Amino acid sequence: MAATSAALPPGPVGSWVRSPDVLWRWSLDRVLLLPPESEGPFVLTGPGAALWDLLEAPMSTEALIVELANLYDVDRDTVQAEVVPLLAELTERGGLRLLP
Repeated sequence: MAATSAALPPGPVGSWVRSPDVLWRWSLDRVLLLPPESEGPFVLTGPGAALWDLLEAPMSTEALIVELANLYDVDRDTVQAEVVPLLAELTERGGLRLLP
């Protein structure tokens, strides 16, 4: 019998949190971020803004993917393909940190 949902491949272990040094603000339907390592503002819309909202409390990669998949009624593989690069970019720009 085939599995109905595939397990997520291994990813970073730990919980994602917003960097305490990033300045941010909701603006209508988007989140404007100004991380300290960034040369300018970074704008999150749609699922990116929802991800930022979810990270009000620390969450694992898998928990974020599940929450966003449920929120947007999209399969987990599709959400993962979008979320993993966004987490990497936000971390690189200083907007997020990964706690062990």
